Amino acid sequence: MRFVAQKIRNLAKSQKGMTLVELIMAMAIMSILMAAYYSLFFTGNRHYEYVHDSYRKQNEARIAMTYITTKIRQNDELISGTDTHAVSIQTEGVAPNEKKYLQIETLGAGGDSEYEYIYKYYYAGSGETKLMTSQTAAFRADGHVIADSLNDIELEEIEENGNTCIKIVVKYDTSGKGKFEETVVLRAK
Repeated sequence: MRFVAQKIRNLAKSQKGMTLVELIMAMAIMSILMAAYYSLFFTGNRHYEYVHDSYRKQNEARIAMTYITTKIRQNDELISGTDTHAVSIQTEGVAPNEKKYLQIETLGAGGDSEYEYIYKYYYAGSGETKLMTSQTAAFRADGHVIADSLNDIELEEIEENGNTCIKIVVKYDTSGKGKFEETVVLRAK
């Protein structure tokens, strides 16, 4: 270390300077190092944004799945005096434009039936699907947003081993890997 420091002092005291070729070489090496640094910095930043966006979408999908399954389990009962469940999948319209939504029926304070509708709403401009809830059957953007940044939500009522089941699929990206799927079994009639 002393040798290098001594050599630098001697060079500074001498009348010899750096040649133009040495200066150009030093600048070329420095520019290559700076380009590599900036490339790593911006690549790392893009990767961080991708991971952060993926995490946010996955978190929204978990929120949607948790909300739907919690609502189903909280209201998993038969409507008094009937053989029908308080939770059901309803369909509006005809294929291919049919809309499926979850209808939850509860009894209000006065004994009247009250309904909650859980549905997906697709924003054409953004290309995203939102999970919405409303107290009216008007499936518009003015419902309460439960989760957004989703790719798709599928609701299906199926019979499995003599039980009525509701199959829920929440997709949060366009690949087949980015989805949560759960089947909730309703009480047998």
